[in-house]
Amino acid sequence: MWYIDADGNCLPTDFDSKTDYIVSYFHPKSDGNFDEVAKRNKYSTRYVIKYAGTKEEFLESINDVPACVNNIYIYVHGSFGALEFYRESLTPEEINNGVNSISISGSIYFFACHGSFTAESLAIATGQTVYASTYSVSFEDGYARNALSWALPLGLFGGYMQGWYAFYANGTSKKYTDDIYIYTP
Repeated sequence: MWYIDADGNCLPTDFDSKTDYIVSYFHPKSDGNFDEVAKRNKYSTRYVIKYAGTKEEFLESINDVPACVNNIYIYVHGSFGALEFYRESLTPEEINNGVNSISISGSIYFFACHGSFTAESLAIATGQTVYASTYSVSFEDGYARNALSWALPLGLFGGYMQGWYAFYANGTSKKYTDDIYIYTP
């Protein structure tokens, strides 16, 4: 088994689990940082956090994922069709052009409001399965949850979008769960 040291190097260990990798929105001038939310996550007890306050830092944090990582948990702001950072947006096209294929043993859990609008690009670019919400996302007791309890009539995915979806590297997607909380398999 492996763990990641403070410099991002994969080192052998006797532990029975791999290290997870968290990308968390944090900008010193922002009032909407996710650093504390990411630290309270209940998805992993063994993780390294990388902070990204700009779209360039986000792209770098995804491209720098060590190969010994199990799952990636991403805590950023999202909107319809973009990820939101301090005074700038990251579009699906920029994700396609700026993210490289990565190798991890698990999946990517994308905790951004309306993450489904950028998750397909992230899945295709990284070559990994990405789980994302179609709703606004909030956090309760260390878990990500859909913040809305009713479906949004957007006309995508054959009608009403609700719940968490899995987006695959081949460009396809399917509903993962209708539960308001997402739990890792």
